Amino acid sequence: MWQVRRAVRSAGCDLCITSDAVDICRGAQEWLRTHRPRWVMDTNHRIGDKFTDARVERILTACGYHAWTELIAGFRTTFAVPEEFKP
Repeated sequence: MWQVRRAVRSAGCDLCITSDAVDICRGAQEWLRTHRPRWVMDTNHRIGDKFTDARVERILTACGYHAWTELIAGFRTTFAVPEEFKP
């Protein structure tokens, strides 16, 4: 978990909103395109039989972010940075 805490400190926004992450990201697409924070999201939640990470990654990618998910301590965590800050 120390990796997640360190990432959150440098990322700017930490989002833990259970399975609502997909709906919130979908509804915030205009905002995501104009405001460029870095994100760390807990996406270890299921909608139906699938985890939310892939859906959140697709939305963020469509908004100009470089998004990826890591399995940290057994939990899916999605990171995103604006493409212009891509590592």
